Amino acid sequence: MREIIAIQAQIDMTSAQFYQIFSLIILLRCGSDFLSLLVTTYWIKCYEFGDNFIGTLLYVTQWIWSLAVIHKLLMMIGITCGTSEMSKLAVENIYDIQTRIGRKNLPYKSMELFLLKSKLNELKFSVCGFFPLDWTLIYSMVAGITTYLVYLIQFREMEQSRSSSQ
Repeated sequence: MREIIAIQAQIDMTSAQFYQIFSLIILLRCGSDFLSLLVTTYWIKCYEFGDNFIGTLLYVTQWIWSLAVIHKLLMMIGITCGTSEMSKLAVENIYDIQTRIGRKNLPYKSMELFLLKSKLNELKFSVCGFFPLDWTLIYSMVAGITTYLVYLIQFREMEQSRSSSQ
């Protein structure tokens, strides 16, 4: 039983260290991925690459770059969500062990405190406290990219109409 509590304390310490060390790096990575996807989709939408070999190569390269950035982002979110799910599963397994063995055979108070602490302090990842690092980040990024893409396209059309009228 003491081993389980020691493991939980180590997990709590590891997640705190993870937040301190990597939170700013993950924030910069999410920001650069967002900007990269925004610029790439803007180029794919607005610029004509031509019918020659170089234009086709640039177009395909832009799509491959976008897919690589999306894959990198999905891998990072998948790992953090998987870690959170495994933490929940560990708490459920400990609760099952407690009910199977019975309360008389385990140190009851320490087990109850451990389970209560684990249920109240779920392991969730966030980026510098700004937004959660889970699947909702994908929805937020798609919404943000769509919004800024609409703005950029409208400004581009406005500039083209001004330059053609002059």
